[in-house]
Parts: sequence; structure tokens; C-alpha cells
Amino acid sequence: DEITLDLERLAAVDDARRAQAAQFRTEHARPGAVVFVGAGQLAAKKRYADAIDALAEVPGAVLWLCGTGPEEESLRARARQRGVAERVVFHGWVQPDTMELAYLAADVFVHPAARDPFPTVVLDAMTWGKPVIGSDVSGSVLDRVTDGVEGFVTREGDVAEIARAMRVFVDDRARIASMGAASRAKAERYPVSLAFERVDALLARGSRARR
Repeated sequence: DEITLDLERLAAVDDARRAQAAQFRTEHARPGAVVFVGAGQLAAKKRYADAIDALAEVPGAVLWLCGTGPEEESLRARARQRGVAERVVFHGWVQPDTMELAYLAADVFVHPAARDPFPTVVLDAMTWGKPVIGSDVSGSVLDRVTDGVEGFVTREGDVAEIARAMRVFVDDRARIASMGAASRAKAERYPVSLAFERVDALLARGSRARR
């Protein structure tokens, strides 16, 4: 069964909310930088260290990590070792309201995880119209992201591939908008109403089977 998310949130964003998002970006990213964002537990299986290593190869980019977890201190140390501590922002655990600001303010979603059955954060980012850089062992990346269309599918643990994907957006800012639009369009194929219809169909099927 397909997993669906609320598509109405983006349409409901007004000018005041966009101004808040712009302020959020100003506070957490240097002017002119392309902002990559990851969301989820800071655990080894999420492989955020790969994103940090890739960032070190891509001037003009910033990485936001939204979440907490056992790897936070080692990731901070990794950022210092790679000389990008000032370009990696650890937001910690954030309320949904703040996560919404982060999605609105960021440019590209990054999910470099090891095997991840079907991460909903990827789907969430797509509803906000964000291109995705995701690993080829993440189920929702493989299911929803066509390489080169809604973003890029990279091999698990391949830092060079992640860096190349990041560099595409830094070198050609128009790709952020075009791939973001494609990402949103793909998300629109899976509205919440579709989930309701499928639940109703399953209930009806079960009711008929009990007769």
C-alpha cells in the first residue's frame, strides 16, 4: 500500500509564514548558500557523516540536521575535523512548526541512510516541493525519486556521488526550482484522499468477506 501525506500544507502557507521562513534562513545560513537539510534520528544507520564529508567537497553549501540521537557528538566532531563546523547547523529536536519553517527555508532534502525500509521524511520533503538526494537502499527514495528528475539517487556510502549531486544544485540554482517542482508533482500523485479511498475499499472488502 502507498503511504500518503497531507498535500494541503504548502498551499496554506501565507506571506507572513514565508517571511518567517526567510528570517529562519537568514539566522541559520550564510547569504547565497544552498541549504541542504536532513531530518531524523542522528544515528549511525542514517549515515549523516557521509553528508558532512560530501559537504566538505562542496563550497557554497550549508547542511542543516534536524533531530537528536547517539551520533550527535561524533557528527559535531566530524564537522570540525572536516573543517565545515561553521557550515553544519545542528537544530536538535524541533517541533513540527519549526520543522515546517526548515522545509520552507531549505533548498534540498538529503537522506543518505543505510537500509531504510520506507522513510516518510522523504515523502514529507517532497510534499514541500524539495528535491531529494537519497540513498539507493531507502525504500521511499527508490519508490518516488527518479534519478535526475525529482533529485538524485546515490549509492549507499558513496560520498563522491553525494558531493556530485550537491554540486549540481550549487552550480545550477535553477535545478532547485525545476527538480523541486517535479518532486511536488510526484507527491501530488499520492494525496491523503487516496489513502482514505484505499482504507474504505479495504473495509468494504472485509465486510463482504464476512457475509
